[in-house]
Amino acid sequence: MTAELVTRLVFVDTSAYEKKNYQFGQHALGRLQELVEDEKIHLLITDVTKQEIEAHLYKNASDAANKVKKLTIEAMFLRNTPALDYHAIFTKVSSDEIYKVVHNKFIALIENGLVDLISIDTVDPKIVFDAYFKAKPPFEKESKKHEFPDAFALEAIKNISLERQNSVYIVSCDGDMLSFAEKEDKFIPLESVDELIDLVV
Repeated sequence: MTAELVTRLVFVDTSAYEKKNYQFGQHALGRLQELVEDEKIHLLITDVTKQEIEAHLYKNASDAANKVKKLTIEAMFLRNTPALDYHAIFTKVSSDEIYKVVHNKFIALIENGLVDLISIDTVDPKIVFDAYFKAKPPFEKESKKHEFPDAFALEAIKNISLERQNSVYIVSCDGDMLSFAEKEDKFIPLESVDELIDLVV
């Protein structure tokens, strides 16, 4: 028996975008954008998640630019083959240029008038710190300080869920985030964007 869509509200965690290589506008993330634009789902993103994604995009752009630079040195012999597609690696491109292209695709997904940007200002820090000191999700692992952005994002989404009296799909590849979602009545955990797309389709 095929599962049915329970709610149109969806929060996609940074880890789920990362799993799809941040290919905004393409493949599964392109399909996600179509579902948002067709109003089949209502995407939520927190300000802290947006910042986290942008930081990841900038780091990945910088890493990619450095790897291409290194490759051009190691593959210098390809300069003798201007007729081949591979010769294009010798066209200089900066990390800022790479970032700008991918960031524009990300902005096209979240700033189309159909996505809600949720502020973490609604979150009571005491709730997050209580979870931190008691090692509750999403702070169950040793590297729990890295989960602070997720903890604030989840609480902000939880507040929206309660305010709108509606469940929210939490799409994440992060075990701690999924563990948190499993314990919340209004959260429905999904492990991938593909799983969400299958539900909608």
